[in-house]
Amino acid sequence: MTMLKQFSKLWTGLLLVAALLLVRQTFAAAVSVDLDVQPRVLQLGEAAQATVTVHGERNPPPPPLGGLPDCDVSGPSVNSQVSIINGRMDQSVTFVYQLVPRRTGALKIGPINYKIGNQTLQLRALELTVGAPTATGTSGEKKDTALSDLFFARLDIMPTNLFQNQLFELQLSIFHREIRLDSSFSLLNWQPAGLSISAFRELPAQRVMLNGQVFEARQFRCQARALSAGPVHLAPTVRGALVVQRERQQRGGPFNDPFFDRFFQDSLFNRAETRPVDIPTQPLEFSVRALPENGRPKDFNGAVGQFALTAQVKPDSAAVGDPVTLAARISGHGNFDSIAFPMLGNSELLKTYDAKLTAKELDETQTRGSKTYEQVLIPRSLDAQQIPAVGFNYFDPEKEQYVVLSAGPFDVKLRPAAAGAAPLTAPTQAAATPTGRDIAYLKSAPTHWRIHDEAEWSAPRFWSLQAIPPLAVVVAFILARRRQLRSGDVRWARREQAPRSARRALRTAEQALAMSQWEEFYEALANALRSYFGNRLNLPPGDVTPDGLLHVLQTAQVAAALTERVRALLELCDHARFGQMGSAALDREAGRRTLQEIANLLRNFEKVRL
Repeated sequence: MTMLKQFSKLWTGLLLVAALLLVRQTFAAAVSVDLDVQPRVLQLGEAAQATVTVHGERNPPPPPLGGLPDCDVSGPSVNSQVSIINGRMDQSVTFVYQLVPRRTGALKIGPINYKIGNQTLQLRALELTVGAPTATGTSGEKKDTALSDLFFARLDIMPTNLFQNQLFELQLSIFHREIRLDSSFSLLNWQPAGLSISAFRELPAQRVMLNGQVFEARQFRCQARALSAGPVHLAPTVRGALVVQRERQQRGGPFNDPFFDRFFQDSLFNRAETRPVDIPTQPLEFSVRALPENGRPKDFNGAVGQFALTAQVKPDSAAVGDPVTLAARISGHGNFDSIAFPMLGNSELLKTYDAKLTAKELDETQTRGSKTYEQVLIPRSLDAQQIPAVGFNYFDPEKEQYVVLSAGPFDVKLRPAAAGAAPLTAPTQAAATPTGRDIAYLKSAPTHWRIHDEAEWSAPRFWSLQAIPPLAVVVAFILARRRQLRSGDVRWARREQAPRSARRALRTAEQALAMSQWEEFYEALANALRSYFGNRLNLPPGDVTPDGLLHVLQTAQVAAALTERVRALLELCDHARFGQMGSAALDREAGRRTLQEIANLLRNFEKVRL
């Protein structure tokens, strides 16, 4: 018992020493300092807030910001914070100052030397842009200003030198000052022909200086791709809402009492209201150049951007007849929807199978990242010691030329098959020989005789049989007409094929779910969605993507709830197939709910006119 107590005290002492060492190491972290000023664009008379944050020091002195030229400085206010992240303690002290510029123009702040203990740190240099105050008349009232000077919108493209199928960015900027605009906007007359445009995403709001005036700027950006060459004219109408203060009611309240009159004239009953307004927008015109014919590779498939190709064969040693895998990774920036795997074809030395997309790592814009494909190859003989090189080509809009990439060839050490198999031949059978002949039996007598007491044509069965030939002719005509329509109208034929292809994929998903094969399950669900909407909307396979499908359904004015659900289910399937979703996050009940949800969604779309 005494030894147990001594052992317990020893462990307690060791834990205390370890804790002290950990705390000492935490507080002995390097001291760092950061300076930030917001806003950096302001009018004369406005105040900016300077924030100095010190990390790794418990009690730092105030930073020397009091002597800044061209600025009146007040403060600081001090705030301390301690946080523990992944077992590591971080202590920070924040100093906040108010800066009021004394003149217009560009004002530089820093760099400033900041001494903390025995260390001398440096606050980074920043620049403020100060504009003139709002123009006023002699009586102190604001001068009359044209409404177009208070708010306007602008469309910009980046880059400006565009080629067909090249990805570019469209940015819509909305500027306003001295007024208040509602947060919601809408675009009218926004159906540009010859462009494939994704949904807009909003960038962080900021202040900008335009013509010596400070404007609040809201910016929205989207990815676009020119489907054809030629001039493009964009002239959308930006519809916004102007927020104005509702006029105060001057009449008395319903009780004709001074107390209640003041109550009903309170701001609760005189809130702001919005009024729709069209924001002036300058039309945008630009030209799209066709891809050059000179130097175009024969197998060019429309990829435009900047890409890189890497490939490998694994394993590098195999027996004849055993499969090897060719993995190719295409990375870069461009229109990934037009990228196809550079597959190898069948030959005397190799038997090949269709390639499969095994990994897709793209950013939120679906324009930057990588795709990885794998193709299974089977060497037919020992002569297939070298796998041919794979190639990929694209058009580089910056260099304005086609680029051909190549990877390989790849050496593979082949050995004879473990057990050679002779070619299979069909077994021969001996010819059948007759065993003998006999006299055929005479026809046996009938069991009973029937007397024909009436004509055959008067029986109902006779006339029923006469109806079969014309019905067969009608059915044959309908089937022939249907076959003719299918062969002549591809869109109608694909529309008829849509529910059948979806049902086949859903049955495959049910079988995979029963065996808990999650990758096959979600791949079958994705195939059900893509095959249904690809056939239903007559889309090429490359256009059946979450963003591309969202754009097509929105153009067809499908309900927003159905459109968003389709995009969410496609992203769920892609995340389950190619993402990091582990098997612990998957269960049969969740899979069954997803399967039922997709089946119900497709049934609902059968009732939607597209």
